[in-house]
Amino acid sequence: MGVFIFFGGDENVIKFKLINLSQIINVFNNIANKQTNIALSYQILKILKKLGEEKDIFNNTVRMLRNKYCKVDADGNIVLNANGTFQIKDGLEEEYKKEAQEFASLEVELDVDKIRLSQLSNEDIKLSPNELFTIEDFIETDI
Repeated sequence: MGVFIFFGGDENVIKFKLINLSQIINVFNNIANKQTNIALSYQILKILKKLGEEKDIFNNTVRMLRNKYCKVDADGNIVLNANGTFQIKDGLEEEYKKEAQEFASLEVELDVDKIRLSQLSNEDIKLSPNELFTIEDFIETDI
């Protein structure tokens, strides 16, 4: 008979949709630009580092999608429509749309320590309701 040892749960794993990555990074950059105590600054930097790694993967995948589906000119540059969007190769519009939507809805998991709400309020960090909503999964309510 086997012995199973449980080492805790996913309390530090934060999940969010890939489509929200840029918004989350923007809010944390906003906080990072404020004067905070060293412990909170360090925690924010650790979160931003992991988000940055995820953003690099995101950008590489977007490049692969563009290379696969977008028209290119004679110089190898992606062709843009008059409104600035990418021109998709003929006949691949629906396939591109489906794959891009699937990609954007992927769930990301980051193993980071949550920020206690009291840390933000003690530092007098002001966040709009929209900003708070954007990073709510990264915050542990303790007040």
